[in-house]
Amino acid sequence: MGIIEQMDGVEGISAVKAIHLENQQGLKNYQVTRSNIATVFPILQVSSAVKGDIQNAVNAGKEVLIPERELQVNDWRGVGYVVSDPETGAAGYLISGGFAGGSGTQPSPPGGLERTIQVIGCLFAPEQTDAIAAAITW
Repeated sequence: MGIIEQMDGVEGISAVKAIHLENQQGLKNYQVTRSNIATVFPILQVSSAVKGDIQNAVNAGKEVLIPERELQVNDWRGVGYVVSDPETGAAGYLISGGFAGGSGTQPSPPGGLERTIQVIGCLFAPEQTDAIAAAITW
């Protein structure tokens, strides 16, 4: 259970969880590289924003592991994917919407988002007790 689920009581989505769900649904995964991007791009049923991220990553010498199409989890629709550097092994785990890490799949209950911001913000800026100040400081 992720921090969004623990703090807000709503189901969260992360890149790892999305990839797990994509695999459970039997979606085919593609490793997109410079050598196959022209072949794989037309097959992918993902947003133009995600395709743009893939194109930029591949142009920069990265590789992208991505499923063939998006999935739906509550109100969230998108895809989880991995952008990796084949030379260093460094990788970013991303989800649709430009998020790295995770997001909620439903609206937060009243006060839920502020509570989550306060907890996360205070972890990185413990001298702040105000939720918004902590988030900005972080």
